[in-house]
Amino acid sequence: MSNFNLTGTAVIIGSASGMGRATALAFARAGVQGLALGDINAPGVKETAKQTEEVATNPKFAVTASHVDVRSWASVDAFFQAAVARFGRIDYSVTTAGIYSMHGNIADNDLEAYDNIQNTNARGVLYHTKAALQVMLKQDVIVVQGTSRSRTLGRGSIVNVCSGAGITPPPGTVEYNASKFAAIGITKTAANEYGGSMIRINAVCPGPIDTPLLERAVSASPELRNLYTDGTAFKRFGDVDEVADSILFLVSPAGSYVHGTSFIIDGGYLNMA
Repeated sequence: MSNFNLTGTAVIIGSASGMGRATALAFARAGVQGLALGDINAPGVKETAKQTEEVATNPKFAVTASHVDVRSWASVDAFFQAAVARFGRIDYSVTTAGIYSMHGNIADNDLEAYDNIQNTNARGVLYHTKAALQVMLKQDVIVVQGTSRSRTLGRGSIVNVCSGAGITPPPGTVEYNASKFAAIGITKTAANEYGGSMIRINAVCPGPIDTPLLERAVSASPELRNLYTDGTAFKRFGDVDEVADSILFLVSPAGSYVHGTSFIIDGGYLNMA
């Protein structure tokens, strides 16, 4: 569980399950006043909203749950406009939305699958980042008191959940790897373009994390499961709460000098590769 104390409003796309749900719960526990949740899985995101109401610590807490399709700019833009209309400001914006597939090595790869995963994993990050920036650029800069001096939090903070596969690509998943390289590239480009506007932008790159997405990938292959767990220093999958807490660090005053980074959360998986 996070020990961070946050105020303001957070947007989380991909919050129906897994890392997105854990992040929504972490923000609610950390004290945000507003939380706008979106996912293509409408029943799932409504359940997440219900759970955040049960753990929220801010007495003025309010949450919305909406259907959003990250492959559609119109859908993402409408989601953000609704969040601004409801809460007035977006201080933290996170997307965890993504899909995974394994369609073989490049010579035998399914090109249709390639296009499909790019639309979700890469285009989705672009749309999320674009929409968040359009809102945050219009917002005032926030300054808080640090331990020894005031600390500028800026106009907002954006976190795109990418993957360690966008840093060191495993074989057999070129469509997934390429989408995550693109997602990291989009994030770093945005950081270069908008740091001077006092908007912090970072990528989170998880390794093998215990999520429904990973479970589907390894359920038919004990060998793959062992490959992932044995490849970490701790011989286990990461927990979704460990990712959520890292996201909270990045958006919090504690992370006020962290910008344009690929924050790896993988139990040493890439280091041991």
